Amino acid sequence: MVLLLSSFSLLDSYGRIDGTAVTLTMVFCGAIFISYRDLQQRFKRRRLEISELHRELDEARGEIRTKDELLTVLTREVNERNQRLEEKERSLNEARVNNQALSAQLGRRNQEMQQHKREHALTVELLDARTQELKGAEAFLTKADTLSGAEVIALVNTLNSEIYQTAAMVAEAFNYKARAEGVNSSVEEASGLIEAHGSVTDAVGLKRVDGDENNAEEIGDLTEDYANPTDTVGAERVEGDGINVEGAGGLTEIYASVTDAVGTKMMEMLKSLDHREDPTIVQVAFQTAMAAISNWIVRSWNLEDTETDNGLNKVYKEMRETEEQAISGRWRALTRRYLPNVAEHELSYLFIDAIINILLVANAVQSHDELLKTVETRFAERIAIIVRSAQNLRKAIGEGVTSCDFEVIFIDHDTMFSPAQMDDEYAGDFEQEGPVLCTVQLGLQKIERRSGKEAIWEGTILVRPKIALKSGIMEMVGSTDNSP
Repeated sequence: MVLLLSSFSLLDSYGRIDGTAVTLTMVFCGAIFISYRDLQQRFKRRRLEISELHRELDEARGEIRTKDELLTVLTREVNERNQRLEEKERSLNEARVNNQALSAQLGRRNQEMQQHKREHALTVELLDARTQELKGAEAFLTKADTLSGAEVIALVNTLNSEIYQTAAMVAEAFNYKARAEGVNSSVEEASGLIEAHGSVTDAVGLKRVDGDENNAEEIGDLTEDYANPTDTVGAERVEGDGINVEGAGGLTEIYASVTDAVGTKMMEMLKSLDHREDPTIVQVAFQTAMAAISNWIVRSWNLEDTETDNGLNKVYKEMRETEEQAISGRWRALTRRYLPNVAEHELSYLFIDAIINILLVANAVQSHDELLKTVETRFAERIAIIVRSAQNLRKAIGEGVTSCDFEVIFIDHDTMFSPAQMDDEYAGDFEQEGPVLCTVQLGLQKIERRSGKEAIWEGTILVRPKIALKSGIMEMVGSTDNSP
């Protein structure tokens, strides 16, 4: 429009416009007008486009801002996740390292476990073997005693009581002759034989006690160099009336046997005193002989074989010096259990022979055969009771007690009297001193080893043996013989 107006203004300024020029001008102006409108439309469209583009640009910018914000958030999240990932990777690496260490440790543990399994298998195998061994050793190592000290004391008292009653009954059951002549020479000859053979009471390991009540000293070995009592007590049997025998040898053997069992002084009293009114001396001699035989039965390991008995006794003495009481005591119990026993009737004849020999020396009226028949008929059961009592005591102290040692005490004749260690059975109104005439009742002592490596033994007398002094016996029978 402006261009058109400008064209008319230019024409007017020249004053005159020809037709052609006007036409051309009109055409030109029309063309210009058309172009102008077209330009306007195009301009509008462009403006609209521009507005749309601005709008789109604004929208794009909004989206960009939104996306930038989202991108920031995502970037932050990515960074956080990257950090976490790095932490996870570090943890993973640490876990891998730990896993490797644990795998190595597990491998070592597996190896150790396999080793332990092998060792366990060996241990189980060894345990089974030791269990079997211990089952066998359990009986050997047990410390439990099957008998108490009071029960053992009761067995000793029972044995002493049976010996006393039997001795009294047998002594009263026979008649005696008046005192015989030629006693001294016979006794002297018997004493010489005893010196040649040795004493049974020494041989069977009798106990002599000296000193304090709690310290008992054993004289010599228990069975060292001992002769079996059956070799002397079971002397040659003689025939004929009274002490009439076939030759001097038989009488001498009887004297030797009795002297060995009861001692020379008691032997003299048996021969020299008259027993018709009071057979107390005979009874005392019976008690002594039966106590000596019972002592031998109780103490012996093997009643049949002297050599075996000596060997076992030596082994036990050495074991007691080196081993604990539980070991040595159980060995003793098991060994005693499986050693052979002597038949009761065989042991009974030891007592019967001793009784008959004492009766012969005491001038009994009956002959040897008559004495044997009477003793077997009237007193066999009582003698059997003594044998069983001795065997019960032997089993009790040999097998029933392992925590300590119990030993019977038999005082050898001619041992000096000690009132702290023994009791005088026939004490009276006289001074109790001098040598022991004989033992009439067995005693009992308990021997324990002190704990420690050194073998130190303590003995406690539980039952004091009862002895007879010559002074007491002579006072009791009314004799004035006070010779020692």
